[in-house]
Amino acid sequence: MPVRFPEDEKKLPWLGMMLDAYDITDQAVRQVMAKDEREHGFRMACKQGCHACCHQLIPVTSIELSAIAWFVCHKMTPKARQSVEASIKNHAGDMTCHMLINNSCAVYPVRPFACRQFIVYEQVCAMGEGVFEDRPQHVLEPNRPQTRKASCSILPFYGINTPEEQEQALKDNFLINNSTFLHQVDWSAFLS
Repeated sequence: MPVRFPEDEKKLPWLGMMLDAYDITDQAVRQVMAKDEREHGFRMACKQGCHACCHQLIPVTSIELSAIAWFVCHKMTPKARQSVEASIKNHAGDMTCHMLINNSCAVYPVRPFACRQFIVYEQVCAMGEGVFEDRPQHVLEPNRPQTRKASCSILPFYGINTPEEQEQALKDNFLINNSTFLHQVDWSAFLS
């Protein structure tokens, strides 16, 4: 079910494009999962409470950071926001995601593309497991055309509007080259 915030999207046009991109991504993930189950019998291992994936490098774009900051500042309860702020303040400096609160994603509705597409089959990841190296057959392979479509839907945020500009940006890996890792973000700049 797509997550929407109609009143906020009227005021923040970038939010609508971000949520559209997330919806495209989520639909594509569901399609690939259904295909993998049909063709290989694979079942998603990921479940609420598993969080090994939250302790690794998570690439994130500036529009995704904006969505996370907006969600924390405007959609969370004061208690949930305090938990996130405490996590940020007390962060150990490792690769653990600042948004992991009580072994759960505090910003799940606006979690990054990387999190949405990181689906593991058959067995939950162990902490520190190199699942891409150890059992790559159990990692969902994203639907590339849909990933491109989702990417194109957020490129106007960066002033990349025409199909020609967007195609060039994809060839140049614009989004990848303009990403950071979630654990390296200075959240004070976003949450003030």
